[in-house]
Amino acid sequence: PPCAPPIVTPGNYGVELRREVLMQNWGFVWDSQAMARDHIRVVEKVRPNSLAEKWGHMFPLCELRRGDVLVKVNDKGESLEKMSVELARSKRIICEFRPAQPRKGLESQV
Repeated sequence: PPCAPPIVTPGNYGVELRREVLMQNWGFVWDSQAMARDHIRVVEKVRPNSLAEKWGHMFPLCELRRGDVLVKVNDKGESLEKMSVELARSKRIICEFRPAQPRKGLESQV
């Protein structure tokens, strides 16, 4: 199925996750070198049985893959710090990712 969730910039994809408690991990594992060097969040991997992995099973076109770059969290994309605050303090997040490799089907998501 196409990405049902958030409408995002054509070519990117959206991920919407909800958690019961703030201590619950979203399941993203970020590339620490990209964060330190380039101040961006790049997916290194997704934790097994996590909210993020379950999302990928429900919406294969919007599956998080290694190298995908986080562009926005809850419409905040100005800085790594603002996105980090949203990831830490929210029970519901709407993320926009730019895929490392273009994906067929994402270019016309308007």
